[in-house]
Amino acid sequence: MKYFLTVRKSIYVFAMFLFAITSFTTISCSKDDDKVDECTNFPALDGTITVNSSVQKLSVAQYIASSSGGGFDDTYSFQLAGVSNDCLEQTSVIMFINVTAGAKLGGTYPIKSFFNAEVNDASATLIKQKISPVSQSSQDIESGTIKITNHGTNDFTIDMTGKTITGENIAFLIRHKF
Repeated sequence: MKYFLTVRKSIYVFAMFLFAITSFTTISCSKDDDKVDECTNFPALDGTITVNSSVQKLSVAQYIASSSGGGFDDTYSFQLAGVSNDCLEQTSVIMFINVTAGAKLGGTYPIKSFFNAEVNDASATLIKQKISPVSQSSQDIESGTIKITNHGTNDFTIDMTGKTITGENIAFLIRHKF
């Protein structure tokens, strides 16, 4: 059991790193130096996401469901990001939710630190990226809740409120069909 948790946590760390690098590359390469319209070349998806009461363009929406097999827990992960209206800042959150093998995703899950999250718990990380001047920060969300409403096949409402390890409050709200 410990071996599977260690492998899962290694995969999580790698996924976070890959997401951060991909997001940073996408943002830093898509800025228009002519400043005609800073959002013209910025990749955005259809839809919006509410980040700390501010409605933003949805720039990243990823959903991954994985099973360890053999009766071990299932893990659901979401990577969501919103970009500011001027396209100069992206706020992202990566969430992992562990549930009993075969259980349907849905309900309210307490956010715990990544290494303390167990079955029916969640862990999350907040990533902020700025275009000008270029900067990036990442911090774990140490407390809060993630409420998942399952509307059918890959269609979820995700309502997350939490507090980072530095005391910053963060809230995400989205309904999206992945």
